[in-house]
Amino acid sequence: MESNSLQSEEESILPQSFSMLDLSNTNQDTSRDVETTREVLADVTPRQSRRKQTLPTRRGANLNREIRRLQRTTSFMIPRMCFARLVREILFEETNTDWRMSTAALEALQTATEMYITQRMEDAFLLTLHRGRVTLDLRDLRLVNFMLNRHGEL
Repeated sequence: MESNSLQSEEESILPQSFSMLDLSNTNQDTSRDVETTREVLADVTPRQSRRKQTLPTRRGANLNREIRRLQRTTSFMIPRMCFARLVREILFEETNTDWRMSTAALEALQTATEMYITQRMEDAFLLTLHRGRVTLDLRDLRLVNFMLNRHGEL
């Protein structure tokens, strides 16, 4: 009778979820559970759950990709208002008068200026690659200027 009263006390103290558990098999070997867990984990390969890693790119690859992207665009690299301000400032310093320029004249001047600067930078970068480096150096720009001054515009 006492055992029944103890059982009823335990059931009243424990929550209902615990009373439904079968605690009689707690001393059994759990090797079967470990084996089934390993089988389940073996079925799921780590490549399925992870993203594919991208390989690191060469240092010059990103630069070449950016050069190709900029060569494809038809817009100006220098903002128009900044370039117009610079042209007006240079004209004022040289002549001490305020010049008015048409939009078409500024656009033609900006096109020629950007083509000239881009061509000089491309030549200097080719010299950089020829020297086996990736970083454009001031020495490369000076060498391009020397070659073009010495041998004329190529």
